[in-house]
Amino acid sequence: MSAQFLRILSVARSSQCRRIVGEALVLDLRICEKVRNELHEIHESNNVRIFDLGGSEIHDDFLSLPLGIDCKAQIYRVQNSTFHFAENLERLIDFQGGQYLYARPIYWYLIKEDYAFGESATDSRILGLQRVAMLIELLESLSDIVTAHGVYKVCVLLGTDRINIPVHYAARDLDIVPTCDAIEAMREELLSPPRVKLKVALYKGALARHLGAIDENLRFTAFLRGFSFVEQAYLANRDNFLSEFEFEKLNEKFERKREEYMVRIDAVCGDLLTKVLALPVAQAIVVSQYKEGADFANAALLAGSFIISMLGIAFVSNQVHAIREMRAAAIRERDEVKEKHPELFHRIKRSYGAVVYRLRFYARLLPIAVNLLILLSFFVSALGYDAISICRGCFAAKIFSSQ
Repeated sequence: MSAQFLRILSVARSSQCRRIVGEALVLDLRICEKVRNELHEIHESNNVRIFDLGGSEIHDDFLSLPLGIDCKAQIYRVQNSTFHFAENLERLIDFQGGQYLYARPIYWYLIKEDYAFGESATDSRILGLQRVAMLIELLESLSDIVTAHGVYKVCVLLGTDRINIPVHYAARDLDIVPTCDAIEAMREELLSPPRVKLKVALYKGALARHLGAIDENLRFTAFLRGFSFVEQAYLANRDNFLSEFEFEKLNEKFERKREEYMVRIDAVCGDLLTKVLALPVAQAIVVSQYKEGADFANAALLAGSFIISMLGIAFVSNQVHAIREMRAAAIRERDEVKEKHPELFHRIKRSYGAVVYRLRFYARLLPIAVNLLILLSFFVSALGYDAISICRGCFAAKIFSSQ
């Protein structure tokens, strides 16, 4: 820290009364050896004038000032780019029309608050002054343009409408500056991957809607007061967008899955029907090969017909197993989506239901119909065998007599 600033600060805090008059720091002092030495050192860089209580200037060397006397000291050039002594926080902020709204001198001291830069602060407005710089930095990082209007910065948001936010405030507004944690959390939310551009755009939209109807000169103060409202509006917009995005993503994934299921179902069922429909033809060929008097050959043909029917039934069972596996996979995926994305699942549950229903239909009704067709074709083959077997008509007679 600047040695000159510390010397002036030490003398100021040693005084009975301190104030800013014009460009000078005026101190009511009682001279002691420490104060006398500090005044001497200060005078080497800053002009110092000493007056007695009658108002007469004391021109003696400062080191020769009598100890214990009361006097008035005026220290000049205490408001410069290196350090700044101000009457209070309002005067610091309003210095030269707002020069120190954003960037303050390296070292500064507030007389009324008795606060020097770098010390631990308890005053809520001084703490707000420390936080407002973070908020201005965040606002600048979100702005499309940062320009100047006099000493004021103007953050410009470009979108459907142009929103100008002149960044100026009063000392009383520092009580409502958001907390460091809130500002840092919003910065982390907006400027951390993924989808940084999207999140910034959503936040700018929420901010523009909040400030659009407010007078331009009051917008920054309205931003301070409504920081939490803008945050809530942004979070709602973000959640809605991400919900729609996730829904589209999930729906697209489901559509691919559904097409995959449909292709696999069609392939399984097509393969099933192609092979099974050949069984009646095979049975018809068997029936056409039955001959009178060739009992052994006819019995062999009947046995072959039975084996073909059993193989057909086994093939159907295998295909049904494949369909049921697909149905189980579809149900597992449906339940997983329902657990992880309940709101999104509500919007596509009918589509999932249609896929599961179709898989259930193919797994139940189709094998019954195909197996009946296989058994019927074997029954026709058996009737053909019965017509030319040794006990001609015995099989048919037993069936029809039982009915």
